[in-house]
Amino acid sequence: MAQRLGQEISLFCQDRDIETRIVQNDLQTKQIKVEPNLDLVIVVGGDGTLLSVARKIKGVPFLGINSGRLGFWTELNPENWSKGLDQILDGQFKLSPRLKLAYSIPELAEQGEAINDLVLHRTGLARLLELEVEVGAKKSFVVRADGVILFTPTGSTAYNLSAHGAICYPELRVFGINFICPFLSLAPKLLFPESTKLRVILHSDQIDAMLTVDGQKGIVLRKEVKIDIMSSSSDFILVQKQDFNFIDKLQEKKILE
Repeated sequence: MAQRLGQEISLFCQDRDIETRIVQNDLQTKQIKVEPNLDLVIVVGGDGTLLSVARKIKGVPFLGINSGRLGFWTELNPENWSKGLDQILDGQFKLSPRLKLAYSIPELAEQGEAINDLVLHRTGLARLLELEVEVGAKKSFVVRADGVILFTPTGSTAYNLSAHGAICYPELRVFGINFICPFLSLAPKLLFPESTKLRVILHSDQIDAMLTVDGQKGIVLRKEVKIDIMSSSSDFILVQKQDFNFIDKLQEKKILE
């Protein structure tokens, strides 16, 4: 379906003298090469496809056309995409810049970005992880839990919502932390300004742990590994119709009545 729809969109744009190129998203590649004068990336797929592509291309607005299940951040539907795309190409749209997270694991020479969330979780026996969180290298606290979710406003409606975290308006310049099933601790859910730098240290021994990036990439961790987290220097930018309303979207997806 996605391939056929991509061909139809390409012909639709060419009829309006807009140059297009169809690119297949290979899940194994870390980067998609694009032309320097690229104005817009149209992604046909669900939220997962949109996140995957957006981590590989920077500095360009994205427009999603849903061919997946939920399609929370995809703006157009397969049934009426041509009408919506026509309006957007005529300038009837707005841009929604979103904060991304940047992470670095010096011991493993790993670094990258997340649009939805970073999840540190156990993978083996049902033992708790002992997690120390340093805030700005001045204050720290320790929580024992099944794991921790570090989420962006965009990702606040993903795993964070399932773990009873706060929903954030997507354009807020904050990111949050939400512990998964904390043990004997209130472990409040916290929001940080975008200038904040966090370090999460895994103290647990003899427990298999993993860092999952946007639910699509897993990095196996060992004891005493340190993960540095901060806001990215670039934004994830979505193209939306002019009448987009976040509360309407929450009601459409049955998150609010």
